[in-house]
Amino acid sequence: MGGAFATFPSLQQALDRINCGGISGNVILSINPGTYSGNFSLTAFPGSQTHQLTLTSSTQKTEDVVFNNGGTGSVFTATDLKNLYLDHLSFQKGNTPSVLTEYTLFLHRYRDWE
Repeated sequence: MGGAFATFPSLQQALDRINCGGISGNVILSINPGTYSGNFSLTAFPGSQTHQLTLTSSTQKTEDVVFNNGGTGSVFTATDLKNLYLDHLSFQKGNTPSVLTEYTLFLHRYRDWE
């Protein structure tokens, strides 16, 4: 994910596809080095209760993949998910004053247990 020759050129395109179609088995999104700006979100999708989704750095170096909110809002929001794994990723907010509704990483009704 990320870059000219990747299956998905952006994180949002990958998340949109997952939100729409779901997954039918365990999926690993290997993310190429870079800084990805935006307000990314993922909600319960078909397969999220039974299969694992992992977002990970392709280099396995945390500092190589950075998600940034671009200045406002939460960087990454996950809602009603089970089996989401975030591995070797960095999350950072912009240099704007924080408000109570903005988080770097927001897990809402998230659980990974029975």
